[in-house]
Amino acid sequence: MSISKQPQRAENKVSTAKYYEGPAEVTSDVRLHQRFFAYETDAGMVGGADFNVMFAIDRPAREVWPYLKDFNRCKIRTDTTTPG
Repeated sequence: MSISKQPQRAENKVSTAKYYEGPAEVTSDVRLHQRFFAYETDAGMVGGADFNVMFAIDRPAREVWPYLKDFNRCKIRTDTTTPG
């Protein structure tokens, strides 16, 4: 089921991305949500996923900030290209 469309830049000659709801899980104060997307470019189809993780930490921000201020270190990026 398509949930939203996000226009892409015209100079890239890509189609509008279609988003699809993925699984969601809520356990206590942790919420995991996924949605998948696909769009077509001159080079072929592109697909991917967005992951959203929300959680609460029972500590003041000044105690937590030193560990979470560079949250990019926690991200995992994978680029996979399939020929054809």
